[in-house]
Amino acid sequence: MELTFTPANVSWNRPKSEYKKMAQEFLNYIKNPSYVFEESTMPLQLKIASIKQLLKFKLSLLPIIFLVIFITKKLTGAESVAWDKNWTNYLMIVAFAPIFEELTFRYALRCSKTAIAVMILMVVWLIVKFTVKSNQDIAFIVGITFSLIPVIRLAIKPFDNQLEKQWIRFFPFIFHFSAIIFGLMHLTNFEHINNYFLAIPLVCSQFVSGYVLGFVRMKFGLFYSMGLHAVWNFIASFPILIMLIAKLF
Repeated sequence: MELTFTPANVSWNRPKSEYKKMAQEFLNYIKNPSYVFEESTMPLQLKIASIKQLLKFKLSLLPIIFLVIFITKKLTGAESVAWDKNWTNYLMIVAFAPIFEELTFRYALRCSKTAIAVMILMVVWLIVKFTVKSNQDIAFIVGITFSLIPVIRLAIKPFDNQLEKQWIRFFPFIFHFSAIIFGLMHLTNFEHINNYFLAIPLVCSQFVSGYVLGFVRMKFGLFYSMGLHAVWNFIASFPILIMLIAKLF
């Protein structure tokens, strides 16, 4: 089922309780994800205002998220993976990761040959990253893989119409699968886990992000989900920024 935003039902015509209505719209959407059209007629300032409400929604969940992670760490023996806190890694978190992860997990939510090709290649890159040890081998494989984008697009082209129909038909599954895999991937942020099944709550924050960012991608567009992702990573890594700035003095 496709939803269209007509003057009678546009969600941004709401004078009060902006936060509650946006939160409710989001929750209703994830209950029944639909292949909606983007809000192309909504003014930029209203798009940003709506996205700010979604950011507030996730921030409101932080006390619960912190408690769940704390308890899960105690139960599973998990520890956060140590990493070098330098400017390069900080910029990777705030700037590069949002772009890469949105291209991998959200770009192809809206069906297109290029989006599917990029998603396939990003998944290959992730597999290579965690299985190949040599940096030279990684660079070679990634280079070869990205050169295949035109080939994949041509291979998909004969199935364009049928592919889009099936994409829309199975979109609820695709949407949930994208959010869940996005969350599970972040289990690599932890080590010394003695029970991976019990450790799943460690990535409850990423599960929430996967659904929020998927909703933003479908409702407002990919660049907005990238922007919200970057803002969230900036907030989450703000203590690291303070530490890096302090080292300059």
